[in-house]
Amino acid sequence: MAQDKKLMLFDYETRRNKGQIRFDPKSKDMHMKAVIDTCWNLSKQGHEFFTRARHAKSGTCADIVDIPWHTIIEVQDSEKDASIERKRKFWEGEGFSFEVIRV
Repeated sequence: MAQDKKLMLFDYETRRNKGQIRFDPKSKDMHMKAVIDTCWNLSKQGHEFFTRARHAKSGTCADIVDIPWHTIIEVQDSEKDASIERKRKFWEGEGFSFEVIRV
């Protein structure tokens, strides 16, 4: 799937906030720090990213999307393994790679 078609899988709010770091209000400090650090590293590599990226049809939300590499990055602190695996299956089914950062 072409890059711009993959971007269209995300809702308007996600696409409008490209390059901005957004958090779930329930995020813990370690989760937020991992998101910030990851986005900082992506930015240093010249990669564009989304955070709190919501799939337009399903509403499934990803912590970070590395846009040029089509990679979903989930930060796992208190989230159950089963939830992470459901997200992995969903995003891989949409053609994305999937990585987990455990904090």
